[in-house]
Amino acid sequence: MLREYIMSEAIRYTVSQGAVLTRTAASQRFGDLLKDENNLALGILKAVSEKQVELITHWMRVVLSRG
Repeated sequence: MLREYIMSEAIRYTVSQGAVLTRTAASQRFGDLLKDENNLALGILKAVSEKQVELITHWMRVVLSRG
């Protein structure tokens, strides 16, 4: 997280032509889930929604188990 903060501060005060910094985790790559989708945008929405549900469910288990 520190690296992202430092980069965002550096980008704020400098102008770069066409520079984009993107970092994704393995859990955010949906290539395997989308290979059979006819509508790519809808497929991405479905895949992200399913992953978000899994994440929220996991955190609810952690929070509720600790009281």
